[in-house]
Amino acid sequence: MCGGSGMDRLNTYTPETGGEDMDFTPITRAVRKWRERSRARQELRHLTDLELADIGLSRGDIDAALRGDIVRSRPSGFYEAR
Repeated sequence: MCGGSGMDRLNTYTPETGGEDMDFTPITRAVRKWRERSRARQELRHLTDLELADIGLSRGDIDAALRGDIVRSRPSGFYEAR
């Protein structure tokens, strides 16, 4: 099948591509984003209260922070590297 429509590429998964080419639907992206948030939530819940305080969160802030509802201002004197 020379000169196929490109659909052949979707049906061929190889370890070399690592699934990078499989990100072709909004559903796939949504599932990937959900899994990343789930992983982050799990990691944050395993932190101690002192470790959470070090990054400016309390245990009750975890879900809101992952949703993006919490926006913290940067401390004065903080400069972002360019």
